[in-house]
Amino acid sequence: MGESPPRSFPSSSFSVLPVLSPGKGRPERGAEESSHDLPSMAKQPTCGNILRPSPGNDGRGLTLLELLVVMVLASLLGTLVIQGMGFFLGRYAAAARSLRPSSLALLQHHWFVSTVRGMVPSFRDGRRFRGEDTSFEGVTLRPLARQSGRPVPVQWVIGRSDDGSSTVTYVEQGGLEWTVLTSTESGLSFQYADSTGRWHDRWPLNERLERGIPGMVRLVSETGRTLWLARTDLFPQPVQNFRDFR
Repeated sequence: MGESPPRSFPSSSFSVLPVLSPGKGRPERGAEESSHDLPSMAKQPTCGNILRPSPGNDGRGLTLLELLVVMVLASLLGTLVIQGMGFFLGRYAAAARSLRPSSLALLQHHWFVSTVRGMVPSFRDGRRFRGEDTSFEGVTLRPLARQSGRPVPVQWVIGRSDDGSSTVTYVEQGGLEWTVLTSTESGLSFQYADSTGRWHDRWPLNERLERGIPGMVRLVSETGRTLWLARTDLFPQPVQNFRDFR
């Protein structure tokens, strides 16, 4: 077969495309049309305009002056807190020092009252209550060192030194000896009350009260001031018990 001749097309079938100028993706237009369609460079947002915060939302950090002001205020507040804590601790220590003697005095009185309230009368000679102006002894159910409820022989003794001070010592069967009170007052003594409420410097008063215990015991100074006072809770006379006759 022979080669066919090339086909020709009529010129009216094609439109001539406008020639694009270099660097632009659209055909050239008139100056008037370009000014309306293309925004000017002044209207284009730049990087500076995009990243710049609005006037009402300033995102800059603290300046050196502001940081100094904050540090000064924080130091003032810290100083006030430390001074307040120091004042509070000082007042607490002063109150504790003033209350310590009174608390100790109450505790010493409680020990004396506890042992005297637990005193029991007895038929046995070695367990009977005996009292003088400087000491008394007997059997108590409320000892300070041993288990409460068990009868334990105890003794309270007043010691007097050459300088005029006095000591009150608690002695418990088994070797416990404890100086409970040290006083600058001289002339401390024990006194014992009978069933009528009269006070005496010894016990028993007579043979009828030989096996009994006093109704109250107190520690007084030379001027007659009562330092300790305790009442016995049990019967003044011993209760019959078969063990007392064995």
